[in-house]
Amino acid sequence: MTLPVEPEHTLYPLKNDVQLLLDNEFLDDCWQLRRAPELPVKSYRNPVLYDPPPFEPGGPTVVYDRREGLFKCWYGVADTDLYYAGKTGCYKVAYAFSEDGIHWVRPPLGLLEVRGSRRNNAVFMHPGAVYVDEHETDPSERYKMLYVGDCGGVCSGLCAAFSADGIVWHKHGGCDIPLVTGPNDTNNAAFFDPELGTYVRYGRVNVLAAATREDALGIELKTSHDLICYTDALGLTQSPANDFPNDDDFVEHQEAQDYLHRHLHQVPYHHTRTLRRGGSAGCNRRIVRSTSADFRHWSVPELVLAPDELDPAKFYGITVCRYEGFYLGLLQVYNSYGSLRRMGDPGAADGDTIDLQLAFSRDGRHWERLANRPTFIPRGYVGSCDGGMVFGSNNVLVEHGDHLWFYYIGTVASHTVNLDTTMSLCVARTQRGRLVARCAGDEMGALITRPFVLRHGRITLNADARRGLIRAEVTDLDGAPLPGFAVTASGMLRDNGLECELRWQDNASLVALRGRTVRLRLYLWQARVYSINFRDADDAGAASRP
Repeated sequence: MTLPVEPEHTLYPLKNDVQLLLDNEFLDDCWQLRRAPELPVKSYRNPVLYDPPPFEPGGPTVVYDRREGLFKCWYGVADTDLYYAGKTGCYKVAYAFSEDGIHWVRPPLGLLEVRGSRRNNAVFMHPGAVYVDEHETDPSERYKMLYVGDCGGVCSGLCAAFSADGIVWHKHGGCDIPLVTGPNDTNNAAFFDPELGTYVRYGRVNVLAAATREDALGIELKTSHDLICYTDALGLTQSPANDFPNDDDFVEHQEAQDYLHRHLHQVPYHHTRTLRRGGSAGCNRRIVRSTSADFRHWSVPELVLAPDELDPAKFYGITVCRYEGFYLGLLQVYNSYGSLRRMGDPGAADGDTIDLQLAFSRDGRHWERLANRPTFIPRGYVGSCDGGMVFGSNNVLVEHGDHLWFYYIGTVASHTVNLDTTMSLCVARTQRGRLVARCAGDEMGALITRPFVLRHGRITLNADARRGLIRAEVTDLDGAPLPGFAVTASGMLRDNGLECELRWQDNASLVALRGRTVRLRLYLWQARVYSINFRDADDAGAASRP
């Protein structure tokens, strides 16, 4: 009996040989498996780079230059004395390099004068984010930077600069020409997306829908708590006039909020009136995306990430890169209230600590996070180099050997505490591909992929089954196992590795199935799977990356 041909539009296109299991795009069904992040392990040597007072490093870009065999870092430097005095020229970009990614050298470049001396590693006079463009055909623009220029506001006027070596820079047009107007504070990293053929930039903006504070509109700010739990002139609590709260009151009824907090583990509830501060409507931190064909002309930013019911009211920023078919983002979640790690006045109404969450997307517009919103790089203990806030590197990660290195800025204090030397460069790492795992516990879990055309002769797993086991089978479109590739003929995978090969009895070879439309089903017990990898039959062993 000949199986019907699967319509081409229902097949999953295997654009990448490595299929990360962050989302369900490649999967048709899962059973008793949960997703869990693989937290990067911090270095014992943290912090690995810091400048002496009164300077604070921030906004790093760290890359590994395979041509020279060096780690290279561009980081922002803030002269805190000038900053707190309200003077200009307090921000700069500095350069450092390292042979091992841990011990860094700040070369005395002599390019710019800082505090009366040129013996420093400063390379640019504005805060900016560097991108090493391996797709650029013009050698003089291999290094690119988006920076905040002097265009009429501290956080306005996003400009471009270029360099042939990352050391000597020239501004686009020879001066500060604003390419993106409006608020452009914090990270403004951009990179080239070869799939789109354009540059993509992510940044932070104010809320377009709320351009004016409510009190400026003559609106009296009251909550249902004010209406229900009020006191008379003697300070005695009065009973509500009605037997039940109306619909408006119930939205913010304390019992309903308590239920949400207990079961959804939300951040502590604070009425939004406490967020309406400053010259605008407050709640002024969302993530936007824009694109450019030439790094000079940028599209109007579009909103792609905003806090929802499980988030604090603000996102401080995001850094993004492309990795194995995904957009990966380190989202800076701004815990404005309720943190016990706060150093400073606990009654102050401004910002507090910042955590990093892993976000991921297939198209760069629609983003996902794990359901329980776990912290990806946790803050350290109170008083440590990263106990107050953490900010991701502009390029998110560095692929080096069999590891992914995550450089980040850690601060000792929270956002509202003005202390010198609170910021430093730190690093954590995990094994390549190990970002999110599909985990099975003491009950058997299973998954099955969408139909795809098998074009390789080997399938390996990035998996950890040291304490359990994994078995696999190749099926037809209906999920029936193909002869010789049933789970009963599958070998028991009980290893921990980046390239654990799936095998069947009698040395059944996947080469015989090349060109067929199949599915892959995995059974897991006490095991974790991070990715499904498709390899050529003659590609033996794990392929370590330089």
